[in-house]
Amino acid sequence: MMRVLHPLLPYARLLHRRRSAALLGASLLLATVLSAVGLLGLSGWFITATGITALAWAAGTRTFFEIFLPGSGIRFFALSRTVARYFERLRQHDLTLELLAALRGAVFARLAQQSSATLGRLRNSVLIDRMTADVDAIDNLLLRVLSPTAVALALLLVLAVGLSLLATPWMLWPVGLLALAIVSLCALALAAGLRPGRTLRARSERLHARIAESLAGLAELRAADTLHGHMRTSRQLDERLRQQQWQRMQRIAAHEAFAGTLVHGAALMALVVGLSLLQNGPMGPAAAVLAALALLGCMEILPALPAAFYRLGETQTAAVRLNSVLTSTMDNTPEAAPADAASVSRDAPALQLEAVTLLFPDRVEPALQGIDLTLEPGERVALVGPSGCGKSSVVQLIGRLYAPQSGRLSLGGHASTAVSPQWWRAQLGILTQHSELFADSIRANLRLAAPEADDATLWRALHVAALDDVVRLLPDGLDTWVGEHGTRLSGGQARRLALARVVLRDAPLVVLDEPCTGLDAATAACVRDRLHHWLSGRSALLLAHSPDSLPPHDRVLRLAAGRLTEAGR
Repeated sequence: MMRVLHPLLPYARLLHRRRSAALLGASLLLATVLSAVGLLGLSGWFITATGITALAWAAGTRTFFEIFLPGSGIRFFALSRTVARYFERLRQHDLTLELLAALRGAVFARLAQQSSATLGRLRNSVLIDRMTADVDAIDNLLLRVLSPTAVALALLLVLAVGLSLLATPWMLWPVGLLALAIVSLCALALAAGLRPGRTLRARSERLHARIAESLAGLAELRAADTLHGHMRTSRQLDERLRQQQWQRMQRIAAHEAFAGTLVHGAALMALVVGLSLLQNGPMGPAAAVLAALALLGCMEILPALPAAFYRLGETQTAAVRLNSVLTSTMDNTPEAAPADAASVSRDAPALQLEAVTLLFPDRVEPALQGIDLTLEPGERVALVGPSGCGKSSVVQLIGRLYAPQSGRLSLGGHASTAVSPQWWRAQLGILTQHSELFADSIRANLRLAAPEADDATLWRALHVAALDDVVRLLPDGLDTWVGEHGTRLSGGQARRLALARVVLRDAPLVVLDEPCTGLDAATAACVRDRLHHWLSGRSALLLAHSPDSLPPHDRVLRLAAGRLTEAGR
């Protein structure tokens, strides 16, 4: 059992860090349940005692009965249950949402630190599932298992002591048997729910992945006339998932019904025990009814426990997958130096690669072999070569998205192993081959590079990218929505917007991978000319298939099959 619950321990510790709020929520829940038990038990006692008193008066026996005190108690429990329930729900859900937000932030922060090799092995839909469905599944542990279980145990203890004092010590039997039965049922529910929970999470993830990939490839599916077949397979996956969810709901309902039956059985047992031990006097039957109805008040919390433990199978699977993200091996580049501890030396090369070899985890042949490249301060070097020769691998290596298997990288006289990735990347302005645009405005996409930039600065960056005239003609200007991945812009416009973002970064070392790709001849010439002026005084590594498509440069290096050769000036 402990082996099964071990993956959930980090999330219990997460709750422990907020133990004051958790204790307050549990206390409010206990107050709610005790009020419900008190309301039901006292009402039953009051009605029964009133009836017995009335019968005694009818038989000619004059009996005094105080009605104001129990009546006040009933009003108190009715009001306290309502108030406690309101604040308990408010506190418990606020705490749960706070914990899930903290957990989602931790998962995102951990994913953001992963190396490109690690992220490359995960599909986008899987990453989204970790951030959403898996994190949401943890709320079953926080909201439905830990706090209710602790409160249920406290409630049964209070009932055992209270009924022993108010009625008879024999009431320990129905309370004790109920506690034992509920604990056993929760253990059985946990064991029964593990495999279905794992299967459900796996099928749910598979369906989410297929839907996400279908939406991303909708145009291709239509063009290939395979959309209907693809949809049919998705519907089959959805139907199997729906059937399993229905089966799970039936089993959860069965666990809840059985737990409710146990509570009713314990209440009946208490009533039978109470009536079989009646003492002389009108208060004996009333105490028996009080015990039975007080146990019925446990319906407020006990039936939901086995169902929550049944769902723990799904929660445990989500926890295992989240743990694999939160504890996975990170980029082994040390971060010993703070971001502002180093300064670029003017005498040292702006960028230097010495005997660098890069082998991707899923490849047999190295992407780069023995690369020696020196970029002097203020120098512009063109790196050219055919597709697949390793140009993009050089960009990823310079951006420290991958670590080389051998060799040394240095920037401004500082080795990559001696400074933090944050400091390193602060010195760079990189245009990758596939730059990402976010579903936001032009202004917001530009300000990713310079959050404090004013509109005049944004327009200057757009001018360098030869995009300012296009944006001025748009109805919303800088506030124009670009759509997901920049789909509302043409390919060339999206490329120039990404280039303008690099210009805004205003870094001393610029790396541009195919800056003029997707542009017509006139626009490409305009971009090259403006880049030529903007790059004045900066160190730049320019990559393309041909040097003619790049701004003016000092020399050309040719890359072929991962090896570097000098091509001329």
